[in-house]
Amino acid sequence: MYETPFGIQLFVWAVEGVAFVLVNLLWFGLATYALVLVRRVRRQLAAMPAQDRPHLKRPLIKQTLTRFVRLGVLWCVLTAVFNYWLDVDVRRSAYDCKRSTSEQYKDVYFAEKCSLVGGGNAGVEQGSTGLLSLYDAKTGDLLTREFVPNPTGPVRWKDGEIRLGGSDQYGTSGRIIFLPPSDWDRFKAKLP
Repeated sequence: MYETPFGIQLFVWAVEGVAFVLVNLLWFGLATYALVLVRRVRRQLAAMPAQDRPHLKRPLIKQTLTRFVRLGVLWCVLTAVFNYWLDVDVRRSAYDCKRSTSEQYKDVYFAEKCSLVGGGNAGVEQGSTGLLSLYDAKTGDLLTREFVPNPTGPVRWKDGEIRLGGSDQYGTSGRIIFLPPSDWDRFKAKLP
């Protein structure tokens, strides 16, 4: 069995650790910014003449909320892009790939089970992560892929689906890819 070199594993752990710290620090920063905005609105309302407060309070609060929501949406998008980048980086580390076909689908699909360095979005804290990929047999195009925590056994083909067993912190699990893959799965597979 292939052993991941310690240097590569250490690098993966360092990147995942830094990512975890950055994400949490930036969420803390967003919460702090919300408090700053609330204080700023209170100061501005206190500085207004009493007769203008009822008319200007609503536009001031709306402007502040709009500013906060824009920053929150931007942060959510950046977090999603960063997490996706980590998954792309983990998928690039695939090794020990084994191809699987089925008599029923041999001219339509083939699957590939690979081991990965790092965790990906499968949420594996201990153990290994696998990647189950489905390809078009004629063109070789990737149709869909799934992370599998602690994969066990071979790829199993059934009528209308393929399965790969695995286990996570909640016990026995695995992943199922339905045949044919959905349009959403095909779209995600086209992303790098």
